[in-house]
Amino acid sequence: MKKLFTLLFLCISHISFASEVCQDDSKALLKELLLNHPSIKMSQEVIKGSKQRIDSAYWEFFPTPSVDVSAKDGDRYTTVARLEQPLWTGGKLTSGYDIAQSKEQESINQLRESSFKLMDNYFNILEKYFKAKMNIKELNKGLQNLTELEQMLQRRIDSGISSNSDSELLKARIQQIQADLIVAQNSYTIATMQLELLFDKKISCDISLHRVNILHSKNIQDSIDRLLSFHPSLGLLDSTIQTAKYELENKKASVMPTLSLRGEYRKGDLYDENYNRDSNNQSIVYIAFSANTQAGLSALSNIEEARIKINELKFKKQTVKKELIDTLLNDYNNYEIAKNRIKVLKASIDSSRNVLDSYKRLFIAGKKQWLNLVDASKELMNYNIQLANTISNRDILAYKLALKNGQIDLLSGEIR
Repeated sequence: MKKLFTLLFLCISHISFASEVCQDDSKALLKELLLNHPSIKMSQEVIKGSKQRIDSAYWEFFPTPSVDVSAKDGDRYTTVARLEQPLWTGGKLTSGYDIAQSKEQESINQLRESSFKLMDNYFNILEKYFKAKMNIKELNKGLQNLTELEQMLQRRIDSGISSNSDSELLKARIQQIQADLIVAQNSYTIATMQLELLFDKKISCDISLHRVNILHSKNIQDSIDRLLSFHPSLGLLDSTIQTAKYELENKKASVMPTLSLRGEYRKGDLYDENYNRDSNNQSIVYIAFSANTQAGLSALSNIEEARIKINELKFKKQTVKKELIDTLLNDYNNYEIAKNRIKVLKASIDSSRNVLDSYKRLFIAGKKQWLNLVDASKELMNYNIQLANTISNRDILAYKLALKNGQIDLLSGEIR
């Protein structure tokens, strides 16, 4: 039996993270996550690209130079150098610039949404990690209690007071805890690997949980208002709706004519065989008028499609609002349940510990069966596991509610 406990302890002692974060807690890791994760860096590059699109749309208001060189029969050619300045486009250039600016805001909100989802995923993994960690701790305590009982039982068996069947019962309970330990160890290993994947590095020791205080108002509507005022998914939908409105204006402007001022310098002529290369040069400045109605009635279809897209996005925003409120209410409810359950479990643990101590004395006095004593030990262990899991659940829910209340900066991870 002692060899079995020693082997189990060695197995547990080798469970560890895979990296260099021994001194970091959950708060410090949160900042590191937002600083280095590739999804954040990708979103930052998207913002840079959107800024370049704004510059590109801005330069559309300036003159456009072009050169056209054509040749025939090797010795006849014409060269046309042109400078074209749009004077009036029916709103095509303005709407194009507005679209570029709106898409930049979209990319900023996409960064904030990526950060929000990344932190939420981090909290979910942390909860699995701490629950598995605490389960291993409490299961080992349960094993230690059974070890003490086993020593007491062995003395009674040697004295002929207890039977060997009681020893078999103890072994069965120990094997059950060992099976639970294997499950907890697997959960711990998987959570560790998920954290390593998230941070893209090895972690070598435990992570400590930094407690956060949430903005908890008695009026839940205050929390709902805070959530709806800053949530990046809603901000992203707002900017997407605005982009869709500018795209609608662009679709409308596409059927409008364009008025431009053109300046041309022409040298050579492909059609006149008797042109003089040195003297047949022309310069001209003129007003150009162009219009493109597109094929059939496709322009009208495109305009209607843009209108439908705006309505679609508005309904999507309403749906997302309801989902966010539902999630917030669920988290607050679970948080309050966890807080109240912790008080109940602590009282149950005190009571269960007293019962176990009492059963030990009564068993020695011959007034309780061995089964009663083993069951009392198991009950105490189960209460301790439930308490550890509930505390982990409460602390992680505090992080999630702080995130939903806008207490965590989406770009730096700083907790206010």
